[in-house]
Amino acid sequence: MNDEQLAVCEFCGQTFYSEAETAMERKKEALMKCKCDEAVRARKKLEYITKAKRELREVFRYDFFQESENAYGEMQEKIMEIISLILPYMVDFEVYGLTVSIPSLGKITLKVTSDGEIKIKRQIGATIEKKVSK
Repeated sequence: MNDEQLAVCEFCGQTFYSEAETAMERKKEALMKCKCDEAVRARKKLEYITKAKRELREVFRYDFFQESENAYGEMQEKIMEIISLILPYMVDFEVYGLTVSIPSLGKITLKVTSDGEIKIKRQIGATIEKKVSK
């Protein structure tokens, strides 16, 4: 077995046989397989961020203005991309809130509650609100 076939947990160093082609894929595979405490915490954090991104996408799904779908879709994707970069910091309690005001989309607010939930709210005329629980 050569190094190309090993997936190594970045936290504890445990190795797993892997058929993944890239080092990044092997790293992710090791994270998903390892049972060390740090890997379990990292998986939970990853699941929470994924869930938050899904809820963010759901909040963006509501269309409150009449512009071309292509312009809306491109702008929406870019804004979601930028907001998504903040989510890991919110999960780690390094950032507690973020508000973004966009003329055509309204105001989007993300806030970490005292019990660790992320509240996602979009306001323009009507308010759409989602909560993401750990």
